[in-house]
Amino acid sequence: MGERLADTVTLVTGSGSGIGTAARRCFAAEGARVLVADLNEASARDGCGNQEVRLGLQIRRTLRGSVASAVEVPVASCGMLDIVCNTAGIGPGGTIEDTSLAH
Repeated sequence: MGERLADTVTLVTGSGSGIGTAARRCFAAEGARVLVADLNEASARDGCGNQEVRLGLQIRRTLRGSVASAVEVPVASCGMLDIVCNTAGIGPGGTIEDTSLAH
């Protein structure tokens, strides 16, 4: 296990499958405290070791309040949030500046 990310808190969205699952495992392997978030909280937690996941969140990226709580909850429970790795959803393409909340 690495220690490059020791003392960091990482939120991985879309962590219930695919790239999100791989990302959460990589962050945990480097020593990060990992918080998982997915539309399906149970699938986000599935297969996680105790040292890997500190908190599970259900997140719906299209709802502003859900996204806001995905940042507020880790800060409230861990005192900080250092890294956000977003692997959730499929977007329309383009820049963040040109993307509306509806997308």
